[in-house]
Amino acid sequence: MIAPTMTAGAAAPTVLARAEQSHEARFARFVALILDTIFVGILGGIVTAVYGVTQVTSGSFNLPNGISTYSTQSALPGIWTVLIWLVYYTVCEAMFSATPGKAMNGLRVVSVDGRPLGLGSIVVRNLLRLIDVLPGMYLLGGVLVMVMP
Repeated sequence: MIAPTMTAGAAAPTVLARAEQSHEARFARFVALILDTIFVGILGGIVTAVYGVTQVTSGSFNLPNGISTYSTQSALPGIWTVLIWLVYYTVCEAMFSATPGKAMNGLRVVSVDGRPLGLGSIVVRNLLRLIDVLPGMYLLGGVLVMVMP
């Protein structure tokens, strides 16, 4: 029979190895974040172009010469932008264990033991992104990742 202390002792190197891998992948994760942000922006731009609501932003109507000038902007309601963002990460991670940005940098989303995450874990992980992007939290998380040993 294995004593509880032996089990904890055997598991510790794996956890430490994962922490070291995560620490070494900081730059790759940063690049993946930038790429995924670009991809979500492109996807959002396409959806906005197709389904966006066109709004008049400025202009002059019925000028004396009968010409009206105005400018418009297409926009997508904020909730749809957030949903596009969440669906992008959730679907990509559920289907491929990586978003395109992560895949391009050789990264995958896995559990501590190296197995692919289940759908429930992926959904929770991505819903928690809503808290992560609150003002200052992404910056705080990024700074902590860069300075933590």
